[in-house]
Amino acid sequence: MELGKTLIDAACSKTGMTRYAISKALAVSDGFVSRVYNGRDPVPPALAARLAVLAGIDARRAALDALVSQEKSHEKQIELAAALGVAAPAEPPTRNGVTVQLA
Repeated sequence: MELGKTLIDAACSKTGMTRYAISKALAVSDGFVSRVYNGRDPVPPALAARLAVLAGIDARRAALDALVSQEKSHEKQIELAAALGVAAPAEPPTRNGVTVQLA
């Protein structure tokens, strides 16, 4: 789940703030920001939109991408992305020809 890392890095870069300062500005715990950044927690759509605003990017698109990324099945991600009119996510990684289960 790279969306959290991408959005947080973009917000930090645009604002010059640290991840800790971003967490305080958004009134979420720094531990939660760390888990989102490292892909251990999914990015809630509302947080994705708020990070996007800080980063100066399209908040609607970020929220929709977060919503799509929360689906565990790649097929369901593709269906949801099509329904929402956003780009479909990349194919999930494989190991030895077997699809790796999404978190």
